[in-house]
Amino acid sequence: MAMKLLRNLVVYLFLKYKLYLCINNIRRMMINYCHSCLFNIVKKNKKIDFTRNIKGSMAISVALLAIPLLMLVGSSVDLVQVNSLRTELQNATDGAALAAARASNSVTDASKKAAYDVLIANLNVQKYRDIEAQLTESDTELGHQLNYSVYTKYKTMFVGIFGVNTLELSAKASAVSGTKGAEVVFVLDTTGSMAENGKMTQLKSSVNSALNGVLNSSGQNINDVKVGVVPFNTQVRITPDTSAAWINWGTADVWEYCNYADKTRPIWPQCPIFWYNLDALCISAPNEMECRNNAIFYDRPIYGNNSSGYFYEQIAKSYVATGSTYEIQSHRMLYKWTNSAWTLIRTDETGDHYGWVGGQSWMTDDSQSNLSGQPTTIAMTTVPTYVDNYGKTQNFNKLNPFYFDMRYYDGTGTLNGTPVGDIWYANGYGPAQAKTWNYTIYGNNVPRRTRMPATTDQRDKWQGCMIDRNQDYDVSALPPLVSNTNTYYYARRCQDLPLEPILGLTNNITNVRSKINSLQPAGFTNISIGIQWGMEVLSDTAPFTEGSVWGEKHHAKYIVLVTDGYNNKNRFTTNVSDIDKRTEKACANAKAKGIEIFVVRLEQGDTNLLKNCATRPGNFYDLNNASSLPDAMKNIFTSINDLRLVR
Repeated sequence: MAMKLLRNLVVYLFLKYKLYLCINNIRRMMINYCHSCLFNIVKKNKKIDFTRNIKGSMAISVALLAIPLLMLVGSSVDLVQVNSLRTELQNATDGAALAAARASNSVTDASKKAAYDVLIANLNVQKYRDIEAQLTESDTELGHQLNYSVYTKYKTMFVGIFGVNTLELSAKASAVSGTKGAEVVFVLDTTGSMAENGKMTQLKSSVNSALNGVLNSSGQNINDVKVGVVPFNTQVRITPDTSAAWINWGTADVWEYCNYADKTRPIWPQCPIFWYNLDALCISAPNEMECRNNAIFYDRPIYGNNSSGYFYEQIAKSYVATGSTYEIQSHRMLYKWTNSAWTLIRTDETGDHYGWVGGQSWMTDDSQSNLSGQPTTIAMTTVPTYVDNYGKTQNFNKLNPFYFDMRYYDGTGTLNGTPVGDIWYANGYGPAQAKTWNYTIYGNNVPRRTRMPATTDQRDKWQGCMIDRNQDYDVSALPPLVSNTNTYYYARRCQDLPLEPILGLTNNITNVRSKINSLQPAGFTNISIGIQWGMEVLSDTAPFTEGSVWGEKHHAKYIVLVTDGYNNKNRFTTNVSDIDKRTEKACANAKAKGIEIFVVRLEQGDTNLLKNCATRPGNFYDLNNASSLPDAMKNIFTSINDLRLVR
C-alpha cells in the first residue's frame, strides 16, 4: 500500500511541478516515510533495545531507505531527461509552426507537410512514442494565424520500475504574419530596355507569383494586405482628373506647324520657309497683325542638281493701310541645300533614332523691300516672275498658306510617311495667352518675330502623364497646397507611350495582377519620379488617399523597386549625376517616413546608388539575369510577411 502511494506521489509531482521542481519534495517524503516505518516497528516491538544493537539499527535504516533512495536517484535522471525533451519539443514545434506559415497562409497539405518535416528533423525521435501533430487556423486581432499542437510520450528509464512507464508531453505554437494591414507598392521600371533578355516577362511572372503569398488556398486576401503599382520611365501616369485643384496644367500653346504627313501638297522646304518668310515680312509693318492677316505667298518649283545644289525660292507680300495710302511689304527668300540622307544616328533603350546626315543648307537671299504711300493695293496683284532653264519667263505659283496647330514640329522630318518630332501640347493643357518671341536664322541678322495666338482650355486632351514636381517637392510626399502653386503636380504630354497608369493601394489582388500583366516597355529612366510617386501612393493625402496616416503603427509600409538602368533623363536635365542626387534624396525621404525599401537591380544600374536606396544591405538584390527574379521576389515577400510566433 505504501509503495503504491509513493508511486502515485511521484507521478503527481512529475506532472504537477513540471518534473524538475519535485526532487526536494520526493526527498522529504522518503524521509518521512522511513521515520513512519521506524515508529511502527518500535511501537510493535517495545522490548527491542536499539541502544544495545547499534549495528542492527543501522542495517534496518539502510534497508528501509534503499528503495526510496533508488526511486529518488532514478527519478532525478528521468526528471532531467524529461525537462530536456520538453524544451526540445517546444523548439521543434515553434519551428514547425513557422514552416507551415511560410508554406501557406492556411491549412493545406503543403503547410502540414512543411510543419511535420521541420518537427521530425528537430526531434530525437527515438526518445518519443506516438507523436501526434495537428495544424489548425484562426483569425485573431493580430491577423490570420496557424496553430500547431504536438502530443507525444516519453518512455521513462528508471521510474518505470515502479510502474511509471511513460510520461505525456505536449507543446503548442502559433505563427501569425506581420502583413496584417501591410501596404506594399511595387515601383517598376518599364523603360525600353526592359524589353531585352526576357526581363519584362520575368518581372510579370515573378510579381504574380509573389502575390500568392498574401492569399490563402481559397484566393482570399486574409490579412487585408494592400498593394499598389507605380510603373515609371521618365514620367508616371495617373487616371486623368481634370477637376483636380492641385495640378499645374501649363499652357496649350499653338505653333507654326508643318504637317509632314500631308501627301496632298509639298511640305518641305515650302512650309518652314513659309513661316520664316511671314515672321520677317511683317516685323516692321505699321500694324503687324494686319500685315500678317493680309499676307499672300508665291513660289516656284525647286531647281538645281546635286552637284551645284538645289534651290527653292519663295516671295511673300502684304499691305497695311496708313491713313489714305498703303504700305506694301515684300520679302524674298532663296534657300539652297545639298543632299543629305535620313540616317540612323543612335540606338538606346527607346529604340532607333534617325536624323538628316550630310549635306548643307543656307539662305542665299533673305531680303525685304517696302513701298510706302501707295494709293492702292494694286501692287499686291502683280504676280512675280522668273526665267526658266529654257529662257522663258514664267509666273510664280500662288502658295496656299500653312496654319497654326497645337502640335509643335522640331524639324526631324518624316520616316516612311510618319511624322517624326511632332509634339502635341508641348507646354501643357491650360488656356494660353497670345505670345511672341524674336529670333534669327542661319546666322544672319534679319529680324523675325513669331506671334502665337491665344488658346482655350484643353485639359480634356490630357492623357494623365506627370513630370517631376518643382524641387524639392520632386523628392518628397509633402501634400499639395492649393494656396501654393509651387507644390503642385505637373500635368504634361506623354513623352513615351505605352505607360500604364498608377494603381493605388487596393486589397483586390486580381486588379493588381491585371495591372502587372498590362505593363509594356518604353522610354528612358528617371528612378526619382518612381520613388516619389511610390510615397504618394502610400500616403493618405491627394493625389492618392488610400494609405494609412504616416507613423500609424498598425500598418507597415513597403516600397519594392525594380530597375534595370541608369538615370538618364528627368524634367530638369539629362545629366546622370544630377538626376542621381535627386534619387538619393527621394530614397532618404522615403526611409525617413518609415517606409521599408527593397531594391532589385536587374543586370544594369548604378550599384552603389541602388544599394544605398535600400533600407538595409539585406534588402538589396543584385541580379545578373532575369531568371533570378522569381527567387528575389519570393525572398522579399517572405521578409515582408515577417512571420512571428504568438503563444
